[in-house]
Amino acid sequence: MKKNHLFPLAIGSLSFLLGACKTPHANDGIYEGIFPTANNSGIYMMLAINGDQYELLEKNIAQPETFITYGSLEQEGKQLHLDNQMQFTNQTQGLLYQQTTLKRISEQNELPEIYISQLLKEDQSGEDALIKLYSQKSKQYAEFHFRNNTYQLKLNLHNDSVDEYVDPEQHIKLSQPVPQLSSFQEFIFRNDTAVYTFTQLSPTNCIYHLAGEKMRKKHQLS
Repeated sequence: MKKNHLFPLAIGSLSFLLGACKTPHANDGIYEGIFPTANNSGIYMMLAINGDQYELLEKNIAQPETFITYGSLEQEGKQLHLDNQMQFTNQTQGLLYQQTTLKRISEQNELPEIYISQLLKEDQSGEDALIKLYSQKSKQYAEFHFRNNTYQLKLNLHNDSVDEYVDPEQHIKLSQPVPQLSSFQEFIFRNDTAVYTFTQLSPTNCIYHLAGEKMRKKHQLS
């Protein structure tokens, strides 16, 4: 008996169309707020939600460093549970974290590049580079872009003076700035053929506010 292949084909096409027309998650967007701390400086937080994934920026206003976390989240009713143990409550005006409300400022679902990347300039050649420092599943990583190559390195050493990220063939050393002298870090990249030193171009002591399609400098933090 001749088999009918049209019905399975129709089901497959319908499944594809339904998947393509999947509606965005109700909480998708970018949220921001300032979480108070004991020393009254506060922590600026920006959270981008994309379905069951998130990107979180945290910055102590009194310190130059910015911390980025990528991960997954689960929703139970009005509760959003991030895999870094943070919990948010969905409210009309935004997301509540402890006693702080993060207000929704954009329908975009990824943190803008200017927030999460640092621009670098190689000291000898003047070539441009870019570095992203982030954590994922409680591990620290560096994503380094230089000469059309992208390197993914994992934190191997951390102390008061230096952070070192490595993979089997490359490593990056980041000196910790001395607050009384400078908020800038020294970046040294070493691969199997050479050593490169970079100057930091983009400041880490500023935050920016997303206003529609344009980015504007909000205020100087230190």
